[in-house]
Amino acid sequence: MFADLTPTTGVERRVDLGDDKTLLFMDDGRVLFRHHCLTGRAGDPERHPIINAAALRIGGGHTIVSDDPVTITPSILCECGVHGYVTDSRWTT
Repeated sequence: MFADLTPTTGVERRVDLGDDKTLLFMDDGRVLFRHHCLTGRAGDPERHPIINAAALRIGGGHTIVSDDPVTITPSILCECGVHGYVTDSRWTT
């Protein structure tokens, strides 16, 4: 069972990327990457299953190349090991 840490308020737009991954555009300007995650770094025995919604570093690392369909560069990498690309509102690895 995954504990869901996704914000329940302030979401202006959701973009389903497929493969149980979603981008959340927040009313405060943040862009969150929602995915099934194991807390902690890959290989850590103390990991716990969660649904994470980590903030991307828009303007400080990530760039929204296209808003509709959504393309973001560079790739997204979570410390849990999830890694892939958002191109044309789709998740690819």
